[in-house]
Amino acid sequence: MAGHRKSSARLAIDFLKGECSIPRSEVLSSPNVTIVPALLLYHRDGKLRPGEAQLLRRWVYTAMAFSHYSLQVESKLDAEARLVKTRAGEDLFTELIRRASGSRSLDSALHPRDLEQKYSTHAFFKLLYIAALRGRARDWATNMAISDQPMNSGAKIEFHHVFPRARVQATYAKEEWNSLANLAFVTGQTNKMISSRLPDEYMTGIAQERLTEQWVPADAELRSLDRFPDFLAARRAVLADVLNGLLGLPSYVGRARQSSVREADELPADEELIVEDPAAPTLVGAAVQELRTEHGVEVHVVYEGQRTDAFYDPSSRTVTIRSGPGRGVYETPSGAAVAVVQAAKPHINPNRNGWSFWTVTATGDLLQSIR
Repeated sequence: MAGHRKSSARLAIDFLKGECSIPRSEVLSSPNVTIVPALLLYHRDGKLRPGEAQLLRRWVYTAMAFSHYSLQVESKLDAEARLVKTRAGEDLFTELIRRASGSRSLDSALHPRDLEQKYSTHAFFKLLYIAALRGRARDWATNMAISDQPMNSGAKIEFHHVFPRARVQATYAKEEWNSLANLAFVTGQTNKMISSRLPDEYMTGIAQERLTEQWVPADAELRSLDRFPDFLAARRAVLADVLNGLLGLPSYVGRARQSSVREADELPADEELIVEDPAAPTLVGAAVQELRTEHGVEVHVVYEGQRTDAFYDPSSRTVTIRSGPGRGVYETPSGAAVAVVQAAKPHINPNRNGWSFWTVTATGDLLQSIR
C-alpha cells in the first residue's frame, strides 16, 4: 500500500512536469497542489480516462491562479479527498474547479484590471512563466527556446523589466513599473545586453515574433517613455487572455469586442441623442398607482454586474437615483440611464433608451410596460 502511494506521488509529479509544464516545485503556488493529482492517480491505479488530463490540468492552473490553498488547507483537502472517492467524470472536475475558483463564477473571464498591481510574486506571474515554456518562447537575443534549467549559467532565465527600472522609476509609480505587465523572460546575458535602454531603442534589433511570443504589443508607438501607461494597458489585455486560455476561461478580448458591438447597437435607431416627447401622455392609471411607494415606482438596472436602484415618478416622468454611481434626479428615464452607463463605462457612447433600460422592480417588466 505504501509503495502504491509513493508511486502515485511520483506519477503526480510526472503529470505536473509533463502535462502542466511545471518544471520544479518552486514554480507551484503551493506544494499542496500535488495532492489532488496524487489522490486521483492513486484511486485510478495510475490511469486517467480520455479527456481527464486536460480537466485535471485546468484544475491545477486554477488552484494556482486563485491561491486555493492559502487558507483552510486541511478542510479543503478533506473535501477534495471525498470528491475524488465519490464522484467521477466531468461532474468531479467541475466541482473541483468550482471550489478552486473561490468566489469567482466558474466561467468568469479574467479582465485586464485583474492584473493591475500584480507583481513577480503573484501566482499569475508563475502561470505566465509556464505559458512561456509551453509556447516554446525564445530568448530575444539568442533566438533559442528558453530553458528552465540550462547548463550554461549565462542562459539562466531572469525576468526583465521591458521598460527598464532606471528609466521609469523617476516618472512612474513602482506599482506600474514593477507590475507583471512590465516583465518578460530573458536570459541573463540578454538582460545585460539590454541594460537601461528603452524599448523603442533596443526592440528595433529584436524579431517581432520573439516579442509576440511574450505578448509584447506590436504597436511600436507604445514603446516610448511617454506611452508607458498605454503599453501596460495594452499588454494587460493580452496577458489576461493568455491566463484565460490556461484556465479554460472565455476570451476577454472576444467578449470585449462583442460588448463594444452591443454597446453601439444599443443606441436607439430613431434617436441621435436621447430625447423624449414632453407632450407624451402621463400615466396615472390605477395599475400604475398601485406600484407607487412613498418615493415613486421602484425601478432598477443591473449594468456591468452592478445593481442600481431608483424611483420613477409617473406624473413628472423623472427618475431619482438616491445613492451610488449616477446619484441625482433626472428629467427623463433616459437621462438617468445615461448617468449609470457613464459612471460604469466612461469610454463608450452612453446614450440609452431609458424605457428599455430600467426594470420595474415589483413586476420584473421593463419600464416601458407602464409608459
